[in-house]
Amino acid sequence: MRRRIFDVGALGPLAGELADVVRGILRSSDSERERVAASIALWRIAGDAEGLGCLIGACADLVRGRRVSGDGAEVLRALGEFGAEARAGVPVLRELAESGRGFGGAAGWRGLVADRMVRTLAADALRRVG
Repeated sequence: MRRRIFDVGALGPLAGELADVVRGILRSSDSERERVAASIALWRIAGDAEGLGCLIGACADLVRGRRVSGDGAEVLRALGEFGAEARAGVPVLRELAESGRGFGGAAGWRGLVADRMVRTLAADALRRVG
């Protein structure tokens, strides 16, 4: 279902009729992955930042060394899309962008690549948030 929610979000304003359905998933789903996907989709469909706290929480999980529910790269990209709306996430984004510690959770080169990706995407989101 998470993938379908992302697909609806990719339609942007063309999926406006589904905003209430996506909002319902955000508010009622027991799955954190679905809530993350719904948060992103709702922003892309309706410019509704109701799920922003869910996305900032997913990034905070990364800072605490936990896996991000859903696609971490997609969460970081979406926070950048929120722009100034996401200012509450600046401390978490700054920690992800500037910390020298690992976030990827994988060993060897895969971990290094994942860590670099997290830092790069967080820095980009930070620039876009302002």
